Order: sequence, then C-alpha cells, then structure tokens
Amino acid sequence: MSNYDTTLNDFTQSTESPQTSTNDGATSSSEDEDSSTNVQITATDPSQSADENGIDAEVERFLDQRESVESLDDVNIETGSKLATQCFREKAKTKIKKSTAEIYASHFRGYVEFISCSVIDADEKDVQEFLKQRARNNRRESTIALDLTAINNVYNWLNFQYDGDINVDAALLNNLSASDFQTPDPIERGPLSREELEALYDAFDSTRNKLMATVGAELGPRNVDVTKIKINDIDFEANEIKLNNTKASRTYTLPLSPELSVDLMHYLNQQRDAHLVDEENEYLFPSERGGKLSKGSFGKIILNAAQKAGIQEVIGTAPAERGVDDEDGPEIKVHRVTPHTLRHTFNVFMKNKDISAEDRSNALDQDSVDTNIKHYTPDSEEYKELIRENLHKDMF
Repeated sequence: MSNYDTTLNDFTQSTESPQTSTNDGATSSSEDEDSSTNVQITATDPSQSADENGIDAEVERFLDQRESVESLDDVNIETGSKLATQCFREKAKTKIKKSTAEIYASHFRGYVEFISCSVIDADEKDVQEFLKQRARNNRRESTIALDLTAINNVYNWLNFQYDGDINVDAALLNNLSASDFQTPDPIERGPLSREELEALYDAFDSTRNKLMATVGAELGPRNVDVTKIKINDIDFEANEIKLNNTKASRTYTLPLSPELSVDLMHYLNQQRDAHLVDEENEYLFPSERGGKLSKGSFGKIILNAAQKAGIQEVIGTAPAERGVDDEDGPEIKVHRVTPHTLRHTFNVFMKNKDISAEDRSNALDQDSVDTNIKHYTPDSEEYKELIRENLHKDMF
C-alpha cells in the first residue's frame, strides 16, 4: 500500500460522532449518497487569484494561444490560478490521467492560497515556506511529495510554454525533496489475519454488508469501486466480475471463486431486494435510500463491524482538512480496519501464495512504481488462474 493511498483513505474515516444504527449495521448518516456531479471546465478558473489581475492582459494573450481543452467536461480542475488551471487541463488531455490532474490541482490550490502574490511573481523561497508550513501542520511526507509534484508540474510547464518572466527557477525546484522537511512518520496498516477476517464477517448484520467486505478482501478493489459494482458486471457463467478502477478511469476483470459466485447468486435471488427502494436500481449493493452506497457509507460499515468484532484500533491521527496556516485545527482518528485494509489484505494473501509482484500489481490493477509495464502483459490469464485456483480456497 502506498503512503498516498494511506493518506487519502485516512481522510475518509469517521470522527465517531453519535449515529443512529440501521438494521444492517450502517448508520443513518452513512447512507447519504454521492452527490457529486460532473463539473464543466471553463476557459478560465472562476477562483483565480486576485494577484493575477495585474498581469491579466499578458496571461489572457497566452491562454488565447493555447489549445482549447473544454472537452474535459467531467474533470474538476480549479487551482485559483488561470495558468495552473490551464496547465493541468492540458496535461489531463495528453499526459496524465484525469483523476491525477484533479489531485495535483487540489494540492496546487493550497499553494496558491498560501502565497501573497501571483504564481508568476512567487519565487523558490515561497515554495519552501509553503512546504515548511505544511510540515508544521503535521502533513506527512507523502502529502508534501504530492504538493511538490504539483508545483513542479506547473513551473516546468510554464518554463517551456510561457513567454513571460517567471521568478521560480524550475531547475532549482527539481532539487527539492519532500524528505527535506521534518514530517510525522507514515501510518502503516497491517493486513488482517484469517481469524480477524472471520471475526469481521461474523460481526455483520446483513448479507449485503458481509459480501461487500468479502469482495474487498477476495478481489481487492478500492473503497469507491466496491460501491460501483453493478449486477451486470458479474458473469456467472464464466465466474468473472468486471471492476472499476476509478483512480485510473478504466475497468478490469478478475475471477470469482466458486464459493463467492454461489454466495453472490444466492444474495441476488433471495436477499438483495430487502435493501431496495426502487426496482430499477442497477447496483449490486444498493443503498436503502436509493442508488448506490457512498464510499463514506461503506467505510463506516466496515469501521462499525470491526469495532463490534473487537479488531478495531486507532493507530494514529491526521489533520482534518483545513487551511494551510491553521496549525491547531481539528484532527481525525486513523483506524486500522478500513475498506483499504481489505485491499491490503488481498495483496498480502497473494504474496503468501507466491504470486509475483508483477501479477499482484496486475490483479490490483495498480500502476506499479517498481515494475515497468513491459515486464508483464495485462491480458495474461495466468495470474487469474493462480488467484482462482490457489488463493480463494485457502483464504477462509
């Protein structure tokens, strides 16, 4: 599990405010549905920094010459800077994934809010002071690494594309490292043992919730991708399931064990209807309020079941979302057992079955930072059979 995955998932955890339980182990507030909608990307950033007003004419001339990327109407990119927003919009079209561009834009927006001048007028000292402030606010090294990557992306792009003067030396920025700053140790979550998984499964009050956890542990999709599974994603004849990779904006297929396939079929025929409020719902794990469960709902379901099973523990704290300059803001508890713990458990079980690192990355549909994609073929069926034949039957 990467440090970034840990950081991102930390922020989805509950602060354990009082909640009213439903009959399936979720909470009344955890059933709220995803309310996100596609955000239209306009030619300019509506939240642009006022500090760019003095150079608007020069910036507008530059932007007018750039290729329009308005076709990216499903990407939420707002940085507070016209130039940075254009940078990430262009990169999202040609060089990086849309989801990655959104993440970088979010991190760069914190930098824009911190500096007291325009992006063009800022210098290396401003960048260093921003990163120091982030470290003082207990941001972990993986988070600061993302801040720095986002900043490097913009200034390298400006260095090659923008004709005006820029104070930041992109070459000097490249010498900066997140490890240069004093940051808290990363929070590491260990996998669940077989005994802990069995205890977790026994703690669920509904088949729906138990099957969501089983899919997470046996197949390893990310939190949000468990909730996105649709009924027609399952091929019972081939014993396969199509999974989303929201982070990479693609889908992939994994085998179902015979046992999980039977459990899913029984759930669809006998128990799923108990959670329906509309017969047209296409999701495998529907919300009792209609549509699909939100990822926050799934996270709270796992958290509550782990507490009931006696396997939950707080392993650290992390800053809640707050301003860059807020050193004393609230913190959230980081729990050991989360949906991402199930993904990590899947990876460790594969490792214990001597499935190679390349094939584990393939099974997780993960862009490996250690293994070049040329060393394995995504269409290979060998690792799938290793999972089907060796992993599931010994897992529980």
